[in-house]
Amino acid sequence: DVYSMLKTHFIFRDANGFNVSDGRIRSRGLEFSLGYRFNPAWSLLADGSYALHRYAFSADLGQGNAIVYGNDVKYAPRSLGGLRLRWQAGERTQAELQWTHVGGYWLDESNQHRYGGQDLLNLSLRQELAGGWIVTARIANLADTAYAERADYSFGNYRYFPGDGREWFVGIEKVF
Repeated sequence: DVYSMLKTHFIFRDANGFNVSDGRIRSRGLEFSLGYRFNPAWSLLADGSYALHRYAFSADLGQGNAIVYGNDVKYAPRSLGGLRLRWQAGERTQAELQWTHVGGYWLDESNQHRYGGQDLLNLSLRQELAGGWIVTARIANLADTAYAERADYSFGNYRYFPGDGREWFVGIEKVF
């Protein structure tokens, strides 16, 4: 899908916590979802987007921060995506390795402070058992990558809200 949008007359909070009114943003982007099956057991699935979200107005926000027409919107990464390698080991057994990507983004309206984004790996396993039982196991952030779930630059300081390290999940369900 390809899109283009102009959002007008919106109100948002700037990096210093003040409301800014009558904002305008122009967004243009491309989104995709692809799948390829190598054989009955192996498949590759990809989802992603590339987008430009830019301010369509200028404003002096004070304290050295300004919105400049054409600057990228803060907190708006240009690239988002994921890739999944799926192995259907048998009729009742499946494993999947997933890569997720969040591109870098600006932390302030003036595009002076940036977060570099992150790439994470996840692994999941699913086993169907007799009698309608299903056991699942998942490891999130397989490589135990340090990343920010959210980052910003406010009142002259970088703030990072750390994402979770490696986590293990096990599930058991019964289908009736």
